[in-house]
Amino acid sequence: MTATSNFTSTSITTGSTKMYSLQEALARERMSESRREARISRIASQMASARRWRRLERIARSAHQRHVESVDRAAAALNWD
Repeated sequence: MTATSNFTSTSITTGSTKMYSLQEALARERMSESRREARISRIASQMASARRWRRLERIARSAHQRHVESVDRAAAALNWD
């Protein structure tokens, strides 16, 4: 006596199609997550760069102000007003 299978070729094909759909959905989700992480990383990098430039700008402005004050003191000492 042979055992009959509960699965037909149609149900195997349907199950296989569902499995591929599930795998495709998971792959799409991984790609979407990867894009989100890349976007967050890009924004974080841009913010860090902006902070560095602002810091350098403050340093340059401070140096310029010290230079102007030094020149003003030197001019005052020489009475070049």
